[in-house]
Amino acid sequence: MSELHEFDIFTRSPIRKIRNTGYYKQKNGWEWESRCDYSCFYCVDKGIITVTVNGKSQHAHSGDVILIRSQDAEAKLCACGGDAAYYFLSFYCNEGAELGIDTVSRGADLLSAFKEFRRSYYSEAPLYRMKIAELFLSILHHLASLKITVDESSSDIKVRAAVEYINTNYYKKITIDELCRITNYSKAHLRRLFIKHHGVPPMEYIVSKKITIAKDMLIDAPEMTVDEIADSLSLCSSSYLCKLFKKHYGMTILQYKKGLK
Repeated sequence: MSELHEFDIFTRSPIRKIRNTGYYKQKNGWEWESRCDYSCFYCVDKGIITVTVNGKSQHAHSGDVILIRSQDAEAKLCACGGDAAYYFLSFYCNEGAELGIDTVSRGADLLSAFKEFRRSYYSEAPLYRMKIAELFLSILHHLASLKITVDESSSDIKVRAAVEYINTNYYKKITIDELCRITNYSKAHLRRLFIKHHGVPPMEYIVSKKITIAKDMLIDAPEMTVDEIADSLSLCSSSYLCKLFKKHYGMTILQYKKGLK
């Protein structure tokens, strides 16, 4: 990974202006699209987000940071699963500035820096306003100094793509045929790789994801009926959901809901 180019932070800052910063958290899957001429960091707090710029997509998991560089107006689409949340930091970059940062930085423990940046940005205290440039540059240097090794085989990457698809489309009825098209593997080969990397076949992984989300919905949306939860997860019936829930958690949904009170 390339290092940050040398620059004088007082006269040759890589940014012209911080545009905005904030935190997005939604309960259900969603997406937004815009055309903009600014660059942006997305620091994933939890779940998975997918950022698409002019047709090219990047996926990021919890703990990942995506940098989307932009010099001209470009179409950006950000899609999130139901459990996703992320910090963002948008800025205008000096023309020709080289930030030396990979598009996706894995394992970056930068959540605290993004939280502090957001707090400082919206603070009225002059001292906090003075910290913004320092915090931004610390984020740049931290990302640029990360040592990222790529040891994934092509099969690892393809299985991860299938997992990302499951995790972001859990509310749909996902078929093995869809995963085979994504990975370009046969059903038998896909099954072997899923067991190798995740300990279970792909269909069991899909079911486990749906039941985990169902459990979260029982906590976050107690007003929802079992029928509504089953329908929102594209499960065939509430009785099937109840059967799966008991198999995974060793108790009925009613017993689990009583335990929440």
